Amino acid sequence: MMSGRATKRKYFNIRAINENLPAGSVSALLAFHALTGCDTTSFICKHSKKSAWKVFLKHHALLSSREEGELTEEKMKEVEEFVCKMYKLDSIGSVDEAQAILFSKKGKPEALPPTSDALSLHVKRIHYQAIVRKQMKKG
Repeated sequence: MMSGRATKRKYFNIRAINENLPAGSVSALLAFHALTGCDTTSFICKHSKKSAWKVFLKHHALLSSREEGELTEEKMKEVEEFVCKMYKLDSIGSVDEAQAILFSKKGKPEALPPTSDALSLHVKRIHYQAIVRKQMKKG
């Protein structure tokens, strides 16, 4: 893959990158890309793709197969758990609970995860986006 401008080109060996990904993580890449921000979805405040990637490498199963089938309550909970892990709250499974904990520690609204309602809408957008992109890949 070629990237960059005409004066500053970079080349990436996609096959080598794919071979170095954790087993089973490829099916979660579309959802990860949409969850952490892309052209059509917003990102989780204060979290770049780079910081979220560290969580993805360990917990990619929480995002796998997001572009298939219906968006079930179980899939929603898995994404919510992934977001909690992005905020380094491994034992917390609810973003609302994570908000309460982080607010009591930091007291800064900008450092808080999204509410469960806001995350629910975001997950619906990333699910739709992953389905659309998967269809593009087939065509």
